[in-house]
Amino acid sequence: MTREENIKICNTCKNRGFDSSQGVICSLSSALPAFEESCEDYKFNEEEKARQEAVEAMTADDQEAARNDMLWGAVWCMGGIIATAADFGYIFWGAIVFGGFQFLRGISNGGASSEGNS
Repeated sequence: MTREENIKICNTCKNRGFDSSQGVICSLSSALPAFEESCEDYKFNEEEKARQEAVEAMTADDQEAARNDMLWGAVWCMGGIIATAADFGYIFWGAIVFGGFQFLRGISNGGASSEGNS
């Protein structure tokens, strides 16, 4: 079994761990997964499986919309901050708050997700 196949199985295991130098590891042995057919310590993690399915279900259009929300939110927020700093005599709260909200909405909708991006 290849490392990628092992990791795919480990990603839905409650015993999955992570090491910054090795990547996905077994939290029981602190070692890289090395099983051939199946892991005797495998425990299905239902929440993680549901999260992975939700990420996979996200279409390219959803991801593009989320990235656009992030882009335009940043533009509005930064525009409001720059206009306020330029000292026109006004504080542009609407642009700052609206832009910040739109940017955060883009993040929460998956715009910052690296999974599934082309």
